[in-house]
Amino acid sequence: MKAASHSRVAAAVLLAALPLAARADRPAEAPGHPALRDQPARRGDWRERSRRLRGEFSPRGNRKWDPTAQLKGWLEKLKKEKPEEFEELMKLREEEPAEFRKRISALAREHFQKRRLDNMPPEERHCIELSRKYAEADDPAAKQQVKAELQEAVQQAFDARIRQRLERLERMENELKRIRRQIEERKANRDKICQARVEELTRDPRYRWDW
Repeated sequence: MKAASHSRVAAAVLLAALPLAARADRPAEAPGHPALRDQPARRGDWRERSRRLRGEFSPRGNRKWDPTAQLKGWLEKLKKEKPEEFEELMKLREEEPAEFRKRISALAREHFQKRRLDNMPPEERHCIELSRKYAEADDPAAKQQVKAELQEAVQQAFDARIRQRLERLERMENELKRIRRQIEERKANRDKICQARVEELTRDPRYRWDW
């Protein structure tokens, strides 16, 4: 998922640098439901469920994708963090557009690869760093040393993944236990719960608390 997101933003940078106009068509909205159509929906609420039943998308999924805005935001960040590199890029953009696009593409890949590494677990990140170190090493003895370190690092990354899965499994098992207890409690109080529901459904609307 993260890799797909990085690829999408990198593509946005390239599209905006060409430049090309981006077009994101919104799916047709169902007629006859202005209240549902106009109100924002939170994930999981009744308006979003209604839209999904009608085959629509939520507003969150309908947001327009603007590559030009993506590039602008990225360049503004570059201007703030590396003003000299930014000025060089702007000069290149005016004088050699093809070289500018090539440079932007390389910088975007580097930027999003770094972000991907930053989002990795430390054990996985260490493995990637060692693999690069192995590829850059020229001396065979140095390569063997790095490979031995990588072997140990991969084992540590594997153990970390197993711990994460076990922790997730424990959380899921605890949630299942909670749901089972809840079901048993409600089964034990079946008559009371059903009677309360009947009274709720037959109560005079004039005497309801919410009106």
